[in-house]
Amino acid sequence: MYDLIRTLYGDHIFKVLEYLKLNPGSNASKIASDIGIHTATVQSYLNVLDKYGIIKSEIKKGLGRPSNIYNYVGGSFNINFDELIEKYSYKDRLVRDYGNENIKYSYDIDKEIINGIIIIGKKKETMKFDSREGRFLWLLPPPDSKGDSIENLCNMCGITIMESVDLVLSLNEKGVVEIL
Repeated sequence: MYDLIRTLYGDHIFKVLEYLKLNPGSNASKIASDIGIHTATVQSYLNVLDKYGIIKSEIKKGLGRPSNIYNYVGGSFNINFDELIEKYSYKDRLVRDYGNENIKYSYDIDKEIINGIIIIGKKKETMKFDSREGRFLWLLPPPDSKGDSIENLCNMCGITIMESVDLVLSLNEKGVVEIL
């Protein structure tokens, strides 16, 4: 939910929404080109808006590789502040690497970040991380340690507390990190 709030404060989000409302069936590249915003920024907005049902994406197949096209749905969205405060309270919780042998890491030693992980199980799952998330994972204490607080780790890597909590909760479900 925090990602939606942050996205709605983006400089160009309403240009993207208005464009989609007036031009249904557009892809990120077309939107970015027509309104003069970087494609990565537009794609980031679209991912969040799609996640919360404000827009809908479809895969369009044709010549070349398939692309996502987007349509404006609109509507309203309720924010549960109790849920946000509950998530925020995780900031003081200690976390550490779980030590799961079914997790394979892709890392950059020079930058001291983890680029991604592969979770080997019934279904092989891959996760990629941006540089801030990768730095957070790099700084995770080892499995045999007492751990470190989420807030302390996020302060060392430039990621917000709420993004850190979301990351930790997601990775905890997958057996990558342990919340103490």
